[in-house]
Amino acid sequence: MANQFVAGRFDAMIVLDPEAIEKALKDINFADYSFANYRYIQKIGNYYGMSKKSPRIGEYKRLNAALLDLVKSERIKQIYRKYMFPHLSSKI
Repeated sequence: MANQFVAGRFDAMIVLDPEAIEKALKDINFADYSFANYRYIQKIGNYYGMSKKSPRIGEYKRLNAALLDLVKSERIKQIYRKYMFPHLSSKI
């Protein structure tokens, strides 16, 4: 997307991860851009799946319950805030 932006294929873009596009633009030595004061709040879902043929299919219900407990207890939010995407934790 950064290369297309620099090539003039479009004049503006909406990005979910500003740090990623900034790095991509920096990697191609492009600095002639700015961010608008635009925010779109969205909830980003995380989904996990398991093959019905998995040798661990017997653990599916227990794993699913544990993941739901992490969400209900807000532990997932705590993990995102601390380790992964502190700028996105309010959207989770």
